[in-house]
Amino acid sequence: MKKINLTLLLLILATSLFAEKFVLEIKPLSGEKWYGAYTAKAFCGTPLKNLTFQPYQANEKKKDLSTDNRANQAAPVLISNLGRYLWSNHPFAFEMKDGSVIIYSDVEKVEAVVAGKTLRDAYLGAMNANFPASGKTPELLMFKMPQYNMWIELNYNQDQQKVLKYASDVI
Repeated sequence: MKKINLTLLLLILATSLFAEKFVLEIKPLSGEKWYGAYTAKAFCGTPLKNLTFQPYQANEKKKDLSTDNRANQAAPVLISNLGRYLWSNHPFAFEMKDGSVIIYSDVEKVEAVVAGKTLRDAYLGAMNANFPASGKTPELLMFKMPQYNMWIELNYNQDQQKVLKYASDVI
C-alpha cells in the first residue's frame, strides 16, 4: 500500500512540475493572420512537402520555442496583420486551433497587446516596448574589417580541436 501511495505521490508531483502553468487562448479577429516566432520555419534539408511559410495557418501543431529554436533562430514574439502582438521575455509554446492562438508558458501569462491596426503597427509596438533600437550606428570598424566569430562558425559543438582548426584557417 505504501508503494502505491508513494508512486501516486511521485506521479502527481512530476505532473505538476512539468505542466504548463499559464495557458491563454487568443481568439482571432476577422481576417487576422499571425507571423513570427521563427526567422525561418524550416531547417536546411527539410523535405519540400514539409515546408510551411508564414503567416501561420488556422491550424498548426504545437511549437515549443524552449526546445525547438531552429538553430537559435527563434524569438518569443508573434505579431498579427491587425495590429496585435504577443511577447514574452522567455520562450513559450504555441499552437493554432481554428484560427485561435493558444499560448503555453511555464513562466508568465502572455497577453495580446493592441498596438494599432496593421502588421507594421504590431511590430513597432512590440519593438518599442521590448527591444527598442538604440539609435546609435555601430562602430565603423564593424563595416570596414572582417568579423571573426567562432560561435557562428562552430555553433554549439565547440571543442579544442575545432577551435584550433578555426584559428588556423583564419590565419
